[in-house]
Amino acid sequence: MGLERAGMQCEWQVENDPFCIEVLEKHWPNTRRYKDVTTTTYPPAVDLICGGFPCQPHSLAGKRRGKEDSRDLWQEFLRIIQEVRPNWVIGENVPGIDTTILASVCADLEGEGYSVTVFGLTAASQGAPHIRERRFIVGYSQHDGLTSPDGEREKTKPSEQERTEGQWKPEGTGSIQSVANADNARSRTPRHGTQSIRTQANKGQDRQSLSRVSGCGERPRSTHWKVEPNVGRVAHGVPRRVDRLRALGNAVVPQVAEYIGNMIMEVDGEYKSNDDGV
Repeated sequence: MGLERAGMQCEWQVENDPFCIEVLEKHWPNTRRYKDVTTTTYPPAVDLICGGFPCQPHSLAGKRRGKEDSRDLWQEFLRIIQEVRPNWVIGENVPGIDTTILASVCADLEGEGYSVTVFGLTAASQGAPHIRERRFIVGYSQHDGLTSPDGEREKTKPSEQERTEGQWKPEGTGSIQSVANADNARSRTPRHGTQSIRTQANKGQDRQSLSRVSGCGERPRSTHWKVEPNVGRVAHGVPRRVDRLRALGNAVVPQVAEYIGNMIMEVDGEYKSNDDGV
């Protein structure tokens, strides 16, 4: 929903929870859906793939087994990225991923030719009356040719020697972080609660460096949301309340996704203008 507000269009979805499928069917009745990411292969080519792979293996509330947890589906997400070869990738997860698989996720994407930036964003940064801190992993790569005759995107991966020696850099890539922070050049001020993590693969070493843009959790008073009163967990008569609470817990606040989507649309437009010689 947030990315659509930024001007994008949803082409297909992957979801296995029956209640969430009903929600998607209601709001996107004409969109193709797949019910199991592990059996979904070569979905239609698109410019951007976004997804929130399960957070349970990384959440501070769990055992934090990371990739050793059977519920971790990053490799399935990566496989679909490899099959589709989109220009843009957005992955979402909880802050606990910082110390489980974030470095390897970024390395995987960089190995596929993506320039990667990780944003730490809160719902409060977009005016919500709650914190809800999340990590958004954004990757960009120009895949020339888009699709081959059989409908698959052509792969433009670096050679193994280039990756090992650290000599390769994706041609034409840029950092969304620089756009988010370029207040003077673009008259855009990152909202309160935003932080960014710039990542760079470096021969297996720690790939994370954190630079805060502003204090996490602060709320911009002028844009504070007006919401309905809290009915509490003891309320009776709310249909499918457990399903709805779980769906809300899994969901992304649309305003946060819209914030990232707007940056992508702006940067993508600049790349296309540069390609046209403008």
